[in-house]
Amino acid sequence: MNNYLLSVLFLLSGVSTFSQTNFESGYFISNSGIKTTCLIKNLDWKDNPTSFKYKLSDAAEVETATLNDVNEFAIGGGSKFIKFTVDIDRSSQILSHMTEGAELNFETETLFLKVIETGYANLYYYEDSNLTRYFYSTTDLVPVQLVYKQFKADGGRRIGEINQFKIQLLRDVSNDCVSKSKIDNCDYRLADLSKLFKDYNTCSQEGRDLENTDLQSDTKKKNQLHLSIKPGISKSSLFVKRKLRFSDRDVQLDDELSLRIGLEIEYVLPFNNNKFSVFFEPNYQYYTTEGTSNDFLYDVDYMFFEFPIGTRYSAFLNDTSNIFFNVGYSYRMDLDSEFKTRQIVNYEIPFQDVELEGTSAALLGLGYRFKKHSLEFRYYFKSELFKENEVWESEFKTASLIYGYRFL
Repeated sequence: MNNYLLSVLFLLSGVSTFSQTNFESGYFISNSGIKTTCLIKNLDWKDNPTSFKYKLSDAAEVETATLNDVNEFAIGGGSKFIKFTVDIDRSSQILSHMTEGAELNFETETLFLKVIETGYANLYYYEDSNLTRYFYSTTDLVPVQLVYKQFKADGGRRIGEINQFKIQLLRDVSNDCVSKSKIDNCDYRLADLSKLFKDYNTCSQEGRDLENTDLQSDTKKKNQLHLSIKPGISKSSLFVKRKLRFSDRDVQLDDELSLRIGLEIEYVLPFNNNKFSVFFEPNYQYYTTEGTSNDFLYDVDYMFFEFPIGTRYSAFLNDTSNIFFNVGYSYRMDLDSEFKTRQIVNYEIPFQDVELEGTSAALLGLGYRFKKHSLEFRYYFKSELFKENEVWESEFKTASLIYGYRFL
């Protein structure tokens, strides 16, 4: 089993070699207004960037452009960032860091804002760690923050809200398609604001006369939920020993192959180019074996449901394939399992039954996916089957080869 683990660790060390973040076609506009077509390294930024890497051609050296050098840059038909000097309130929305009052604290900063909607009214997005802010502009208005704030009120006994952004929208971004009731029902979040600005630009005569490119498609595509059927083969072993000091009834039971079947639910996180996801894969497994040691017979029939949950990192090789690495933790629920032992020489003495209990184990996995098909090698660290037994202790180890078919 240790050889399996060493193999996994060796392969994982090479994942970064295969992983790539693509340089994609794009452009940037310098402070002097010069537009340069180039290849930009797409990091699918979760936080708004302050710099980016680019190449003038595939064979050219990688260079870096910063907020000080560039007014605007974009990648393909997706992410577009424009530099603005704006007033921003950075009041925290995290309860432990909320202010005690409703006062706003604006500071002037120069930032790259991500373009979400364009037209007669433009919507911009800014994220920095746990801070999320939206800005807007019109043909008559430079970008300003849509103001929303939560704060501690009544000495911290309740949470108050400032919904000034609804007044701003009613004043500057309302027409026949965007009514007061729609604005009243709009929350300070990307989906609501993007739809409202899109409706406004579509309906507005001025908006129809201007370019109205929807740049939110790259955000929508990342919110993906996948379902996969996961059959496979497991190789398991069990070492059992008595805790008594002078006991000679330790036994290493044979490795056994068994089938397993599961269903995986995977949610792809909406940042970093779909590279990170979380998964939950309930499955059924079993381990059946028997062995002898020092005139004692051991009989094991271990059946269990397993509930692994973990994080997955995918290193994309191209549009249809990737190498992925899983880290997780699994809880096993015992299904009427049995561990029995008795003396071989005296069959009149009945089997001694030892209760098996639900257990848990950390896991590592390395796999390859091609379109809807995947193959993963998964290693589980040792676990104890006799949790609170005063006489027996054990080490249960498992490694699995798992095939996956994604049907959603």
